[in-house]
Amino acid sequence: MDFTYQQEGFLGQPGSTLERISQYKACLEEFLALGYDDSYLQEIRLEMSILLKRRSSE
Repeated sequence: MDFTYQQEGFLGQPGSTLERISQYKACLEEFLALGYDDSYLQEIRLEMSILLKRRSSE
């Protein structure tokens, strides 16, 4: 499976805002524990911050 497809699949998953924030947080915590960071994780952080801002303004 193509890694780009996997990235788009993860970031494009349906679900409530709270579910997606929870998934993103779990992913980031797992990679933090492994000491891993890259541009894809930065995208996840950005998307999570957008969702958190959107949620706080609701």
